[in-house]
Amino acid sequence: MNSIRWIRRIGLGIVLASGLWMVMAADKTFSNKSATFKQSQRTELAVNENTATPVDRISMPKGFEVELIYSVPAAERGSWVNLCIDDKGRIIASDQFGGLYQFEPPSPGAVLQPTDIKRIPVDIRAANGLLWAFDALYVAVNDYEQKIDSGLYRVTDSNSDGELDNVEKLRTMYSQDDHGVHALLLSPDRKAIYMITGNRTDPVDTQRSRVPLHWGEDHLLPRMPDGLGHNRDRLAPGGIIYRISPDGMEWEIVSSGFRNIFDAAFNSDGELFTYDADMEYDFNTPWYRPARVCHVTSGSSWGWRNGDGKRPEFYPDNLPPVVNIGPGSPTGVTFGYGARFPAKYQEALYLLDWSWGKIYAVHLERSGSTYSGTK
Repeated sequence: MNSIRWIRRIGLGIVLASGLWMVMAADKTFSNKSATFKQSQRTELAVNENTATPVDRISMPKGFEVELIYSVPAAERGSWVNLCIDDKGRIIASDQFGGLYQFEPPSPGAVLQPTDIKRIPVDIRAANGLLWAFDALYVAVNDYEQKIDSGLYRVTDSNSDGELDNVEKLRTMYSQDDHGVHALLLSPDRKAIYMITGNRTDPVDTQRSRVPLHWGEDHLLPRMPDGLGHNRDRLAPGGIIYRISPDGMEWEIVSSGFRNIFDAAFNSDGELFTYDADMEYDFNTPWYRPARVCHVTSGSSWGWRNGDGKRPEFYPDNLPPVVNIGPGSPTGVTFGYGARFPAKYQEALYLLDWSWGKIYAVHLERSGSTYSGTK
């Protein structure tokens, strides 16, 4: 359902709920129309059908093809929400409410068989973020069933036999529901880890912060919390992006003020971008802010506040979004570098939207010291 963290030279690998797809350029013929990837409006699918969407019901721009590689059996292997690649080129997948799985990427045109996929026998579950770095698998656990602590874990091979077998909790974090502990990224200098968190993750104590730590709601008028009760008890700073040392001992706040970011990606210049969520209950109110792409500059704060207190983009202490996407539920984010796409789409920023079953391709252009984008 969530991330697009797998890129191979042949194309862009995508995890969406119960399936694993490969998106690729079909041939040299290509249309320069919008690269919004969206699911067909056909409605023949059975309710609660726990199989991947058939390829013929996914619409793509001319020149692209989709291959269904694997339909994840929900009853046996859950709902896969994140992917990463280990140091041997194997793909690791996480079940939202279960464990970790591992498999070799199939050859072009091939599919995965159930016997190709093995369960990694380690005591960890509910991973929303996976990152292979520093000879270990780092795992961001967001377990709102509270069977294990949410937070940052490191999984290693203790006896050098090529199999992960040791789990170490680096930090416990308190989070709730799908607005919790999310993706992990390797820093451009390859010396640190970035963690993405939503606005129902409690801030942790850090050694440093690039953002001033004096949070405030700053309401001149009485606060108007959400009328349906959503997040009535949550105040600033909202979602936070952290930079963390490989041993998990040093934490630094890079940016804050997000609603519910799930993932982020660095471009080739080392600039960080994320895709933040709207609050659908706010639609048609003056304080509604669409789902949007944010250029995450050092020390930035993006103005999420409780209820009607959200800061509009024209405030001088807020950066405007790179591009407003509209209503949606952001999940995976990645650049198309190395994919066998036309050049324009190799440079694009890809966004997964869970609500509408879409992939957006955002094309970035320099705009002063930041960027603008079109989708």
